Amino acid sequence: MEYSLFMIKPCAYEKKDKILKIISENLNIIFSRDIVLNENFLNRLYKNEKNLKFKKLNTDQLKNGRAIVGLVAGKNAIKDLIKICGDKPLGSMCDRETIRYKFSPPNAVLNIGNDIFFLNAIHKSDADEAIEDVIFFITEFLKEEVKKCNIKCPENNDNEFDQR
Repeated sequence: MEYSLFMIKPCAYEKKDKILKIISENLNIIFSRDIVLNENFLNRLYKNEKNLKFKKLNTDQLKNGRAIVGLVAGKNAIKDLIKICGDKPLGSMCDRETIRYKFSPPNAVLNIGNDIFFLNAIHKSDADEAIEDVIFFITEFLKEEVKKCNIKCPENNDNEFDQR
């Protein structure tokens, strides 16, 4: 069983139900969460991005927007999610059956200063980062659920669960 992470971006948030349906027809969505993106989360999600200018543009256009972040599972979840989402940065470059093609915003090419930036509907983990992204998601989002459970350490019932 493989796991991977996806994020329905703010520019496609209004179509989240249709996008989630497409994903769930192909993969098992094991958890998803509706969030407002913040700079801290985005910097951690895109921490492996080498192009710092691109990372900043990406973070700036996503922050403060509503999104859905979730995990999928399946025999070939990593490869299947990439295929479902599309593997090119611009939706019109992707296969017609992909989420990026079907749900691309009308003005998907932005000119920001001297740079061109492509908007697309969905983030999917790259194959080499999928496990790292899944672990990030679990530690980022499920820690709040753990806190609500008031779990105690087995060695000493007086201490709260260590949430590292």
